[in-house]
Amino acid sequence: MKIKVKRIINAPKADLWEYVGDFANIYKFHPLLKASYFIQGSSTNDLGSVRQCDMKNGDYLKERVIEWDEGT
Repeated sequence: MKIKVKRIINAPKADLWEYVGDFANIYKFHPLLKASYFIQGSSTNDLGSVRQCDMKNGDYLKERVIEWDEGT
């Protein structure tokens, strides 16, 4: 399954990328997550890196970086 989300945020790009650029730690600002971390040997935001997001309700999802346009 492929999901693409597009949202306009009224903030300087540098401020935004400080948060979203930390791919493994989305839980720090996502209200539905209790944890997120790299899995499958991933350790960077490089293409192919995978993270797991553990939801507060007990569910989880895995996400893979397929495109990364930092700063745009």
